[in-house]
Amino acid sequence: MSTISAEAASDIVNYLESHALPDGRGYVVVEQAIGAKLPFAFEQDRIHVSGVLDMDDHTIAGDIEVQLPLWGWKHVFHFYGMVIEGPGAVFPFDLVLISGSITFKYQWLQGMKWLILILDVKALGQDYHDTRPLFPVPFLTSNTTAIRLVGAPSANGTGPNPQWLQQLHLYSKVALDNGGVFPETATVRHPC
Repeated sequence: MSTISAEAASDIVNYLESHALPDGRGYVVVEQAIGAKLPFAFEQDRIHVSGVLDMDDHTIAGDIEVQLPLWGWKHVFHFYGMVIEGPGAVFPFDLVLISGSITFKYQWLQGMKWLILILDVKALGQDYHDTRPLFPVPFLTSNTTAIRLVGAPSANGTGPNPQWLQQLHLYSKVALDNGGVFPETATVRHPC
């Protein structure tokens, strides 16, 4: 049996009340996928970059491949690091076939925060310079009009606390099991 505290239940009720639709017709609730890993791939001529952004801890990991004449695609570099606000994650390398750097950072575009790839590479005697938005990053707070989770406690002030989101998910299950009626803000118990 799982439980959530009265404080957590109160936070959830406050969150739901702040997202109530007019005339009591429901709620606007955004549920963040816990453990979300967002894959990406980018190819330019003889360079291929692929990887995964982990939304829980903002780490990024992946590989760079180079297409060699007669040999095909060959793995040349593996990267892993944390995408930090501002500078992002910079991966410099100086290998026989390829040198330069690849950078991943968050940047505001069209009112949303995007993961941006900056390629500054020399491979097989050819220069590759590109700045490419890969995809909008969900559930990062917006400085304009994108979705913001209100009332959700945060451990570091950058977004909702994963434990709080798990409790919100549990609370939602209890409400669904209860015919859509939200329980009182006392300790909520749910058999799992």
